[in-house]
Amino acid sequence: MLEIGYNIKPNSYSLIQCRFRLYALTLFDCLSSLYLILASIDRMCVTSPNAFVRSRSNNYFAYKSIIIGTLFCMIFSSHALIFQEIVPSTANNIVCNFKPGIYMIFLAYYSLIKGILMPFLMILFGLLAMKNIRRLRRIHVSTEGRSHSYGPSTKDRKLILLVLMNIIVYVLFDSMMTIYLMYEQITQYYIKNDLQKQMDTLWGSIATFGLYSRFCICGYINLFVSRIVCQQIKKIFLWGRIFFKI
Repeated sequence: MLEIGYNIKPNSYSLIQCRFRLYALTLFDCLSSLYLILASIDRMCVTSPNAFVRSRSNNYFAYKSIIIGTLFCMIFSSHALIFQEIVPSTANNIVCNFKPGIYMIFLAYYSLIKGILMPFLMILFGLLAMKNIRRLRRIHVSTEGRSHSYGPSTKDRKLILLVLMNIIVYVLFDSMMTIYLMYEQITQYYIKNDLQKQMDTLWGSIATFGLYSRFCICGYINLFVSRIVCQQIKKIFLWGRIFFKI
């Protein structure tokens, strides 16, 4: 609000705030994709016909995976706390940006690899979960009436649907930034006129908008599709009302 409405940019004057803001953006982007991959792995395990694989879907492994994954993202994203600086820009302005040079090349390839690897893993585990569901249906039909047949519960099916919808949204919107980064790497040594530069800026803004939009869309999907999420939101608002009354 300060930056858009009043042209006040705290990130351009405080190096600590500059680095912390970019670190937070990098960290939460890493966490969002990591948690979605862990959720797809959990859904793959819970739908597996193998009892041992299904046993891996429990609270202990979930908490352990979340803690280890979160610590990994926090450490891996720490480069944003070091290689950020306030640099001069056009029109006598200063901006918070990455250090130019080798780090910018590393960041471009890191974003490109992440944009390809993360959706690939999500699609892979999502397809494996769907394959397990189809296999369980065939097993259930062939062993109908026997006590040892297994099938995911209604709650598990809803969670599987929720994860698959989040994966589709992630892949669609995140692929825009991946394609843009690939284009930037291919054309980085081309001589461009002013119109081409403006078009590149426009496509970069659209890709960035799509990258941020997926967080909102996934949040609304979780809110309207999952009854559990709605109940948790109601509890949060209920506790908030009690707190403010006190």
